[in-house]
Amino acid sequence: MKITRLTPDLLQRYAAGALTPAEQHAVERLLLSDPLAAEAVEGLTRLSEDGIDPSPAHLDLRQRLQSRVQPGQRRGRVLALPVNFARYAAAAVTLLLVAGLGWWSLREAPPMPPVSETAVAPS
Repeated sequence: MKITRLTPDLLQRYAAGALTPAEQHAVERLLLSDPLAAEAVEGLTRLSEDGIDPSPAHLDLRQRLQSRVQPGQRRGRVLALPVNFARYAAAAVTLLLVAGLGWWSLREAPPMPPVSETAVAPS
């Protein structure tokens, strides 16, 4: 049996030590590339060391999720964002920034008071 994906049942069997050596090796190889699953196995191991069976909680959670998610039920319309949404957002922010800086630098400055009332002739 080739294991390509970690499932909750597989992780529980691994934590309980109920896998064959080949399956254990495959799971350990996948755990090296998935730190979240490795933490889940550590938690399952600690639960079993404390004498707590995680299976009922897992089944209850699965049943509640299944009851919430009905395959034929549609809740709303999904809008597809353009692939370059980040580029459009960056362009809009840049445009607003340039416009704001232009307004700030070109706004009317208060009039300067005259330095002298009479012109000085060069000598």
